[in-house]
Amino acid sequence: MTEPKYEDFVWLDTKGDLASGLMRLYFGKSRDDPIPFILTVMPQYVARKTQKTLPLAIQDLQNYCTDKREELRLIAFDFRRRGFNAETLT
Repeated sequence: MTEPKYEDFVWLDTKGDLASGLMRLYFGKSRDDPIPFILTVMPQYVARKTQKTLPLAIQDLQNYCTDKREELRLIAFDFRRRGFNAETLT
């Protein structure tokens, strides 16, 4: 298996789950990547990072993910490089 390249590892999609209040970020080589990497960002993670109290609005999670886009991409890439297909930040 070849080592993935950071420049080829792009942000594909973001989906929020209103019921559980989490965000799922999808990364991969292209929109048709057969196995995209899924980074799940939990409200607890964002609250800790932003020093806010729970519960957080889904908009707070979305804003955090947008503002920290490159940082989250780097986290996801590191896990992908280690052979994972998904990770949850809690």
